[in-house]
Amino acid sequence: MIAWYLFLKLHPEHATAEGRAQVVSELRRVAQSAEVQSVSAGAPADAHALAAWDLGACFCFASLDACNRFLASPSMRALHDEFLAPRVLVQKSWSFEA
Repeated sequence: MIAWYLFLKLHPEHATAEGRAQVVSELRRVAQSAEVQSVSAGAPADAHALAAWDLGACFCFASLDACNRFLASPSMRALHDEFLAPRVLVQKSWSFEA
């Protein structure tokens, strides 16, 4: 299994409870793809993480190929280009074998 981790630092005007909830909702909506086995997303649980990030998400896939297909999909590209780009200051992501 592959776990793809996504961390987002939002623009201040989106780094609110409502702004975070909107992003989490969109991440979960896009994660309804057949490629995604599971997703969890939310705000940091401790002050140290909150100082660096506004949101974190973990998407799980059966394989790296499935992960790459999802990341290249039109729905994920639209999420990134149209929804996240205007809201996000910094985005980091990594994939790991789990």
